[in-house]
Amino acid sequence: MHPDIQPILDKALAGERLSSDDCTALLESPDFVRIGLAADEIRQRQNDPSIVTYIIDRNINYTNVCNVVCTFCAFYRRPGAPDTYVRSFEEICDGKWDHLPEQAFMYVGGIEEAAEQAAAMAKA
Repeated sequence: MHPDIQPILDKALAGERLSSDDCTALLESPDFVRIGLAADEIRQRQNDPSIVTYIIDRNINYTNVCNVVCTFCAFYRRPGAPDTYVRSFEEICDGKWDHLPEQAFMYVGGIEEAAEQAAAMAKA
């Protein structure tokens, strides 16, 4: 059972700072419609309501090796699979992303322990 998020939304709408517990409750809440409506109301108060902004971002997958079988992930590979990869820091930062218009880069990958195991196997 998820807690009632209305007191947290009221706090946000009043301009009060949310606690980490408040944020956790919002993240765990399935009530994304009310959360989105509150966020949009705050956005409209702080900005011209006729303008909606966004950023362009890119997910950079540094590895597809993971030993956790998440229900939302379609790209992972189990350690030892033939099509696994682990990109080095040098590969990620080699400049190939410099020409892109993104304003944010998010580094996404498998669970670190599995990636470390795969990197060690690749060196062997």
